[in-house]
Amino acid sequence: MQVDLKELVRAAAKAKGITGVMALVKHSKMDYRKVIRVWNGDKGCKLSQAEDVLNSLGYKLKAVPQND
Repeated sequence: MQVDLKELVRAAAKAKGITGVMALVKHSKMDYRKVIRVWNGDKGCKLSQAEDVLNSLGYKLKAVPQND
């Protein structure tokens, strides 16, 4: 299953009542440049940045084996 990071982060934020990137920056207490990459689903964002943002929203990033 492939998940779009942008959609995942925005849905998780919306569930917490966070409607914009600036509110997410404030909520996560992270640097704007890092959060905006994750918010936009930028392919250049680091996995650790995505994990930190998702953790702040109450989600856990998990890797599982792919079944072909």
